[in-house]
Parts: sequence; structure tokens; C-alpha cells
Amino acid sequence: MPSTPLHTLLLSTQVFNSSCPWSSEIEQLRELYLSPSTGAVVTRTSTLDGFAQDLKIHGHAFLKSSTSSFNTYGYSPHPLPYYISAVKTILEENPSSTKPFIISITSSSGDELSEMASMIVNLRRELGDLDSKVSRIGIEINTSCPNIPHHPPPAYTPLQSFPSLLSPMLASLPSSQTLGLKLPPYVQIGQFNDLVAYLETTVAVDGSASKISYLACCNTLGGVLGLGSELSDGGEGEFDVDSFAGMGGEAVHPLALGNVHRLSLLLSASPHGSLRTISLIGIGGATDSKSVRRFIKAGATAVACATALGKKGVGIFDELNA
Repeated sequence: MPSTPLHTLLLSTQVFNSSCPWSSEIEQLRELYLSPSTGAVVTRTSTLDGFAQDLKIHGHAFLKSSTSSFNTYGYSPHPLPYYISAVKTILEENPSSTKPFIISITSSSGDELSEMASMIVNLRRELGDLDSKVSRIGIEINTSCPNIPHHPPPAYTPLQSFPSLLSPMLASLPSSQTLGLKLPPYVQIGQFNDLVAYLETTVAVDGSASKISYLACCNTLGGVLGLGSELSDGGEGEFDVDSFAGMGGEAVHPLALGNVHRLSLLLSASPHGSLRTISLIGIGGATDSKSVRRFIKAGATAVACATALGKKGVGIFDELNA
């Protein structure tokens, strides 16, 4: 199967995991990496010092009636250095593989986010990755978690939030760095237009290539409640059905398809050539090969999943590739 380029990354297949609880530990990352059906591996979103996870508050549950999930998670309890070490270990164990890792990070501080990105660029330098035409390490900025109190997803207000959050990092990244933004579900045209306006006015400078390589859409839909008896066993934590949560999986698939297709239309119509090079990663309800094909038809370059991975294990990627 031919590789799919994603800026300087080469995806060995068009499906892989999205950042999620099932890509938290080095053992999980290694299993995902060794699967011949994953085109890349995305780490769970980390902060610089680690997120204070409490399984009395943070957890997940699946729906009985579909491959859908609810979660109240924040970010990984592991700090960024844990993932830098894990990625380095696994890549050194597989020196002949070109399958990439994408390290997912987040912060509410532009300076801290720039520091975190620099740490990942330094890892690339250590591994000789900066000198190669094909990179094995990408960066994804999670701008979309709906479960953080007092910190609404900055991607809902990109014109206001992104300049201070992303500008320090974008100014320091090498041109060879593959960089993605993980977006929340958008539900009205003004949200899409604001994002594209940000990309056009701030990222695309003098027609040069955008430093944003891809947009991953979309993350979990916030503000939902569990359905009591409709929730199945097999989750994690003391999941409270009376708590507001994020919903993912099959239940949000039509919305995710709409987000991918809308952005595909807007980016392809942009007068800025650099925006037309931005790829789209479809996330939300990738549960079988038919859903993957729908994402590709809607305009996605590749497709990622989390809920189906959590419910069925790494073997789901064999089904997605069928």
C-alpha cells in the first residue's frame, strides 16, 4: 500500500488513533506502533507538568446501543517528558520504520506551548530527524477539550485566542515540522469562517507555506449528559451520569463529516495558496471501513479514531483498513 504524505510525515496507512486515554502508556503506544494497520501513532494530549487526573471525577463509559462514548477526562497525567522518552525509546527500537509519532500537547500559555514544542524539536534533533526529508515526529496542538473548568476550548474563538497562544510557537518552528491543530466540533458557519480568517491573516504570510500542516476535526462534543441505563460496563473511573461530559464515536459521526467537508470547501476556495495545502484528519465515529470512506469522500486525507479503539482494541485498525 503506498504511503500517504502529511507534510513531512509519511503515513503507512490512512488510519490511526487520535489522542485519547488508550494512547496514554508506553505499552499502549508500542502496541499501536507495531500494528501494521496504523499509519501513525498519536500520543495522549500532555501538558508540561502533567494533568491532575482523579478517577473519582475523570472517566469514560460506552453506550450499549452504538460505538459511542462519554468522557469527563482532561489531559494525560503524564507530563510531556514522559512522551518524549517513550517516543524516543520506540523509534530507537524500530530504526528502519518510517511510521511517525504525533505528540499531542496543550497549554493555555503561548510561551509554555512554545517551550513544549521546542522540547519536541530537540528530540527530533537528537534522533537526526531534522536532517531528513521524511520526518518521524509531528506535533499536534489540542485546542478543543470541552472538559476543563474555566478554560473553554480556544478554537471556539480563534481570532481572539490563537494569536497569543500560537504565535510564539509558530515563529520558532522549523519549516520541516509537521504541525496540526485538533479542533472542537463547529456547529455554525461563523465558527468555520473565523478559523479560516485566522489562518489567512496570521498563518499565511506573503503566500509562503502555512506552518499549520493539518486540522484534525473533530474532538468530543461537550455539554452532554450520560443516558443512565444506556451506558454499558467496561469504562473507567466512577463515571457520574449526572455530570456534563464530552461525547464521541458513532453518535457524532454526521457532525464530524460535516466539519471535514465544510473545512475542505473553505480551504480549497481560499485565495491563499498556502491554505490549500492544509490537510484534514477526520475524527468522530470511525468504526468501520464504510465510515473511513465517508471521511475520505468528505475531504479528509486520513482518518483517526478513539472510541472504537477503546471499545475493541488495536484490532479495530484491521477493520478500518478492510
